[in-house]
Amino acid sequence: VTTEDETLSIQLKHIKTGGESGLDQDLEESSSVLTTGGSDDQQESTDSASLSIPSLEFSDGIITTGNSLDIEDGLSSSYSAPGVEGCSSSMEVPSLKEVVEVEAAGGAVATAAAPHPSATAAPAEAGPSMPAYYLVKWITWKEKKTPVITQSENGPCPLLAIMNTLFLRWKAKLPAQTEVVTTEDLMAHLGECVLSISPREKTNGMELNFQQNMSDAMAVLHKLQTGLDVNVKFTGVTDFEYTPECIVFDLLDIPLYHGWLVDPQSPEMVAAVGKLSYNQLVERIIDCKHSADSSRVTEGLVAEQFLESTATQLSYHGLCELNTTAKEGEISVFFRNNHFSTMIKHKGHLYLLVTDQGFLQEESVVWESLHNV
Repeated sequence: VTTEDETLSIQLKHIKTGGESGLDQDLEESSSVLTTGGSDDQQESTDSASLSIPSLEFSDGIITTGNSLDIEDGLSSSYSAPGVEGCSSSMEVPSLKEVVEVEAAGGAVATAAAPHPSATAAPAEAGPSMPAYYLVKWITWKEKKTPVITQSENGPCPLLAIMNTLFLRWKAKLPAQTEVVTTEDLMAHLGECVLSISPREKTNGMELNFQQNMSDAMAVLHKLQTGLDVNVKFTGVTDFEYTPECIVFDLLDIPLYHGWLVDPQSPEMVAAVGKLSYNQLVERIIDCKHSADSSRVTEGLVAEQFLESTATQLSYHGLCELNTTAKEGEISVFFRNNHFSTMIKHKGHLYLLVTDQGFLQEESVVWESLHNV
């Protein structure tokens, strides 16, 4: 049995004295090994850096080399190496497949292959036991050293996704060279950010509404440590059933997206799914299966087929709508496979922040592409 101080000491020692062996073992169990450019290959400049990344095909996932892009805000540079598969909800070290690694002032962009389909479950993340400490990865983001909180299996990803968004926006800061933070540290920083918010309009009605929202948000902040009760609707990438937890995102001005949409070109599925939320759709499927009306049974089967065909909780139509709705340069939170990720749109492409602890020492691996799925 060790005390919290002893545990912290062990973790810091692990970081400083060769803790990479554990990470190497995890990576060796993957399908291939990720290689990144060394410091000699990295370049920092205020001028535009040129990079080549593959054209990304939505339809069949085929990657072809092509367009040269100019980067000015430090998302990436350089081109090499195998790639990082999208992290699943369990946050296992990803399988390593085709990757485009891009180095520069803001780190790297890795083109991620599609994640394995997971069983469709209620879109609220379960709250298993979580570690008391989280390792901090320092990246160069737009020419500034910026912390990224990493996680191992089943960390409190709503809290981490929100805090990483605030760190990338420089709305929250950590002392330089911080290597470990606790849940309590993150909650304290988040509470300060929430309390620092002021109403946009000073009218009496707006101020009363703002005060009520602040009260509701503070009451649910503790839930971020384990999981949030979110219930997607299949009609739009910003459509969620309203819950008090959503107020936290609204107050912090953090867009919350998902990509689980029904295809409007499939009238049967549109009729079966309608404007229902996930939970409501599951209830309808159960009711339809036990109905004596054959048309309702058919409707239930169509709805069930929709859930099965989109078990990854990301549809082609949803991906297209995400790309249209998200604003250029916008840092947001993306919900998929019962997991919350920090997302950015850059040069018309969507990228997810790599927070897996397996890449703690890979400073140049920062973003993975959401497009090639």
